Amino acid sequence: MVLTDPGSFLIIIISLYFLIRGRYFLFSLVLSIGVLIRESVLFMVLGILLLLIIKYRSYSYKEKIKMSITIIPPIIVFFLVRIIVSSNFNIAPYGRNIFIPSLSLLFNNLTDPIYGTTFLLTLLPLLVLYLIGVKFKDESYSVEIPQEKKIIIQTTIQANIIFFLYAIITATMSGRFIWTLYPAFIPIVVNSFCKTNFFKKYLNPLLKTIIGKSQN
Repeated sequence: MVLTDPGSFLIIIISLYFLIRGRYFLFSLVLSIGVLIRESVLFMVLGILLLLIIKYRSYSYKEKIKMSITIIPPIIVFFLVRIIVSSNFNIAPYGRNIFIPSLSLLFNNLTDPIYGTTFLLTLLPLLVLYLIGVKFKDESYSVEIPQEKKIIIQTTIQANIIFFLYAIITATMSGRFIWTLYPAFIPIVVNSFCKTNFFKKYLNPLLKTIIGKSQN
């Protein structure tokens, strides 16, 4: 694991939380700090843009302005870091870090057995649980993620997928990089799987027992 993975994972979780709660200033602040940990957290900016496009008519003019301003500080921090690092270490401000799409990189990633294995091990467990939930859900179980929050989560997932596809064609990478999908995908998976009879019959009582014991 790269040492910056835990920190960036935490940043994505916190920034997604503030985005769902409509706390745009805190979202921007946390994401700006996150850029100092790992630049890849900037995919959350793409999530905001997708949200603005998809829900453009649903937001008031004031809210649109707030959301638009929100994405500026993280981007400024990103460029400042590049400029400061380049001036202190005598390297080009962007140089090799401007990732240009390449068919050879795409081919190398897709044919690399390590890439395929890490991708499947990272994504497959959650995907299986989600599909089980979709296939065997109990229609009488009515707990749902509120629609306005679900859209935010979905656009974050879409932004992450776009970012991941860009990374495949621009860099040699490990398939585990899809883990950045976790903070947005896990709530969807939990909401889906918890609707199954298996969960309600076996896992839910077990969880209640464990939580009950921990509280005693």
